[in-house]
Amino acid sequence: MAVRAGWLVGPTETGSEVTPIDDVVGHTPGDDCACLPYVEFVPGDSSAGWMVVHHAWDGRE
Repeated sequence: MAVRAGWLVGPTETGSEVTPIDDVVGHTPGDDCACLPYVEFVPGDSSAGWMVVHHAWDGRE
């Protein structure tokens, strides 16, 4: 199986979200996606927020 490359990092209301680009299965925004993304708080002064990181179905991690 060919491994696809690339991740999309986008802003959300509470931080950011990292999603695989052109994955073999689509992803639902937020932490209730079927890929069981993990959520992590990223501290910072004005840039603090929650980061949702999705897992790739195609094994690129």
